[in-house]
Amino acid sequence: METMVGMDPQIRNNVYCKILETTFSCIFAIMSWNRNTGEYNEAKPKRLDIPTARKKLEKFCAYQERSQKQVVEKCRDYGLNKEESEDLLIEMIQNNFINEQRFALAYARGKFKIKGWGKTKIRQGLMRQGVSEKLVLLALEQITDESSQNTLNEIAFKKLKILLKNEEQVESIIKGESKLEYELKVKLMRYLLSKGFSLDEIYRLPI
Repeated sequence: METMVGMDPQIRNNVYCKILETTFSCIFAIMSWNRNTGEYNEAKPKRLDIPTARKKLEKFCAYQERSQKQVVEKCRDYGLNKEESEDLLIEMIQNNFINEQRFALAYARGKFKIKGWGKTKIRQGLMRQGVSEKLVLLALEQITDESSQNTLNEIAFKKLKILLKNEEQVESIIKGESKLEYELKVKLMRYLLSKGFSLDEIYRLPI
């Protein structure tokens, strides 16, 4: 094997450059690695000027209802500091671009009708968005017990069809002519709990 010493100068130079390139890549990776979190540090967001950030926020809020927390997070993405974020948040509220009650009501409706979430999961989602308990309760009042149970029934039957892969058997279970195996029943219950429905609602299912 040809050594570096006896190697052609041009080839040796190319090899050195390749080694340096690899070394710098390793150093960059090490510098980006956060020992505490076990993850790579994200690059700092490019800072936007206030007028540009304001326009982007207005467009962001006009697209759909947003929470105050979402607006603050977006300000952080724009590279704004705490004071600038708070000022823009106040502007958004004063100009009616955001409203926590509107957001809570829209969030609950959307997650229930489109995602098929139960009240428990909707509550958790609203709490994570920093919505007050009062508004959470107000939002959940839109969902009647009857509509929640009807949605649960539809979701449960769809899941049963997937688990059993036999529509006749599903119909037989719904009519009470046969029973669902214990293991499948546990799987179904876990799935429905993950969707945010209560045990009381699940126990009322005709299975």
